[in-house]
Amino acid sequence: NPRQFDADDVQILRDLAGLAERELRSTALDAAPELAGRFQQERRRVLLDPVTRLWNREGILEMLEAQIGPALVTDMFVVVLIGVAPPGQTEAASDELMRRVASHCLGAIRASDSIGRFGPAEFMIVTGPISGARQAKRIAERLRLRIPGLAGPADAPILTIGLVVAEAGQAVTPAALADAAQRALTEARAAGGDCVRSAGDAPEERESAA
Repeated sequence: NPRQFDADDVQILRDLAGLAERELRSTALDAAPELAGRFQQERRRVLLDPVTRLWNREGILEMLEAQIGPALVTDMFVVVLIGVAPPGQTEAASDELMRRVASHCLGAIRASDSIGRFGPAEFMIVTGPISGARQAKRIAERLRLRIPGLAGPADAPILTIGLVVAEAGQAVTPAALADAAQRALTEARAAGGDCVRSAGDAPEERESAA
């Protein structure tokens, strides 16, 4: 026959259940920081490029999304896309070349800027706040002119840069900004490379930027 529980038995069972629940919660809370740390480590590993140890494409796009904010761009910033070509543009960029370019890019950007490997021979930089389009151009030119110095004149890599400025108050997506920077880079390459092109440049501005 089923056992009959009186009120005291029921209360004891409830108390035991409560103790067990609190113990489980306590164990879960104790483990939470460790689990969160492991998750963050794994997440970071997934978002890093194994060659350069910079953000990979997904990682830098996440940085770009964070810079835009939940709805509108709050502070003007710039997306810089750097195309790297070996001397003579006759061979694929090697891992060693990409590591060297990555290292020099890191030395040329500010602490508020983020950089990632956007493609096999491309880097994306998402800057912190800037004062205007002229500063964006200066940032891009500094990158283009500095990095060839990492090798001798005859074997320096060729850097071609496309950029797009995100205006404050602009409603835009990371994909739209990345596409605009990619189009500007494609235009710069079509112009012969070793130059900077900005999305939305007027023809006379393009000539002065070359």
